Amino acid sequence: AHALPERVSQVGVLSCGGPFDAPAAFAGMGRANRMMWSAIDRRPRLARFMLGQQAKMVAKNPTKAATQAIKTLSGADKGAIAGLTSDQQLGFFTGPMSEAFANGPDAVYEDMSILRRPWDFDIAQVNQRVQLWHGDADTSAPAAMAEYLVARLPSCVPHFGVGEGHISTILADIDDALRVLGPQRS
Repeated sequence: AHALPERVSQVGVLSCGGPFDAPAAFAGMGRANRMMWSAIDRRPRLARFMLGQQAKMVAKNPTKAATQAIKTLSGADKGAIAGLTSDQQLGFFTGPMSEAFANGPDAVYEDMSILRRPWDFDIAQVNQRVQLWHGDADTSAPAAMAEYLVARLPSCVPHFGVGEGHISTILADIDDALRVLGPQRS
């Protein structure tokens, strides 16, 4: 939106992260996520090792990797995933995890490194309407990050889900997001 204002008319984000240099960026973040994001910045070799182990597990046994990911979910997300069939639960994780680690851990590490860096533009200059859906119980990308964005984006329309987490927000709000962001009929 910032780089291509003439081509982007509106933006939609679900369970988004924000800049890590924002105040309270880590407040409410789960321990494992805090450790990984800190390692990306402060101990890159450790982060690469941890992602390498995850990549090996995904390559060897994607079902086991998905099952372990499901076990680490917080309350709201555990509840949302519990509402899916076993096949849906595994599919929700195995496809994206297999794709992310298809060529090893390097691409995931690079993506995380880019996200961890300070943003090189002022988000207050994003003038398009931004529809932002976020759960107030998100421990992956804490609500403080979303609140930071809402306060700085001049045309932001926030949709905060009470008691919703990272995944539960996506599952609960994807249809609404597609409706709101889809083609506008007159």
